[in-house]
Amino acid sequence: MEGNPSGFRHDEVPRKGTPADPDGT
Repeated sequence: MEGNPSGFRHDEVPRKGTPADPDGT
C-alpha cells in the first residue's frame, strides 16, 4: 500500500529499523 508512514511498500520487506506494517506486512 503506497502512502504508508512507515516509508516502505506493502509488497516490500521492511528494512532494519523500520516498524512492521500493522496493516499486515
